[in-house]
Amino acid sequence: MTIRQFDARFGIPLRLILILACLVAAGCTTGYVKSGGEWTYVTINESIGREVRKVDADVATFRVLAAPGYACDKAHVYKAGVVLEGFDGATFEFLKGDRYARDKNHIYFDDSIVQDADRDTFQVLGRQYARDARNVYDGSLRMNVAHPDAFHVLDEGSVDERNGLSYFYSTDDLVNRLGSEFADHQVLYEAKGQDDRYRIVIPSAGTATDGEWLYEGPKRSRRVHDGGGRVGLQ
Repeated sequence: MTIRQFDARFGIPLRLILILACLVAAGCTTGYVKSGGEWTYVTINESIGREVRKVDADVATFRVLAAPGYACDKAHVYKAGVVLEGFDGATFEFLKGDRYARDKNHIYFDDSIVQDADRDTFQVLGRQYARDARNVYDGSLRMNVAHPDAFHVLDEGSVDERNGLSYFYSTDDLVNRLGSEFADHQVLYEAKGQDDRYRIVIPSAGTATDGEWLYEGPKRSRRVHDGGGRVGLQ
């Protein structure tokens, strides 16, 4: 059987299987690896095999975080071994799950700043939703919620996937795709020199209610009533 025939029959590239077998046999790992007193980030590339990238970090304060690909030292936050500019490594931490995080300056969702969020009262509610003392958020977008104190998530499933994210780089884009209820939001991506921290990131839609409205993703969907824990049309 040729390599091409093997790939077609089993749906898995033989080259990748051989690379993985060699790595297992050699006791190799991927992700952050400390070797010779230095930290590296190790990946597997189907074309070239094992790839090792040096992480120029402070070894004494370097720590690997639970979220895949993330680490910190006293000054920086790293993702896949690369510095995330503008993040404070000394105070960076993930909140419930591994999508929302904070440092001394900001709350983040998927590396984007949650604008207007109060870091001291911020809490993750479930799915992609969160709140602070003033507002409710879907990803890094502040929602327009009629009754923030009554807001609760209906779909408690976790947001584990890295796919299904929507990115917004201007207020016009936000309004065109989500509607005029977000016309008062400022997307600062361009104003901040096309800094990715200032784009808006929203995951695939979750479902929530505040007792008066049903929300699908960040948008008001329809008016509801809450009777005995069930939500339906008024």
